Amino acid sequence: MLLQDNAKHIRHNAELLNTRSDRFTAAGAMRAPLPAKSFKRGHEATYGGVKQLRTIEGSVAVAQDGTRIDVKHLKAVNENSTDVTARFGNKENSVKVAKQKRDVEVVIALTIAYMAGKERVNLETLRKVLKAQMRTATETLEVVLRQTKLSLGDALRLGPAIKITDGRWVTLA
Repeated sequence: MLLQDNAKHIRHNAELLNTRSDRFTAAGAMRAPLPAKSFKRGHEATYGGVKQLRTIEGSVAVAQDGTRIDVKHLKAVNENSTDVTARFGNKENSVKVAKQKRDVEVVIALTIAYMAGKERVNLETLRKVLKAQMRTATETLEVVLRQTKLSLGDALRLGPAIKITDGRWVTLA
């Protein structure tokens, strides 16, 4: 009975290999799994870029670049498939960050104007200058930072032209 069970399992494994091989041959390309991390978020990629299939040797798929990976670990994809960048979970694409960027545009513009000709400025000095400049405006610096729920440093980091070093020095990128 043990021999019968083993024969049944061998037949099953052979059918799985044939099915996978047919799927890869029909698709023409594959994605290999990325190296495992100890902790992975749900929106992080599990498979790497597209690799064109050259041939299948037994249970090993060989890519055009010579990479050899066991078929059971691969994912069959269309050979015209493109690399997709994740949007979900990416802070740059969130609605909240887009609103925060809109709300701090004035702060960023005033900072860039003040920094013209200066190599770097202390964050606290910049805070005092921005407070004085925005005092005559309809919104003060404190109101903008309270609305966006950001510190001044975090608000400035939303501007691509501004860089904060050592947690207290503001420079232009």
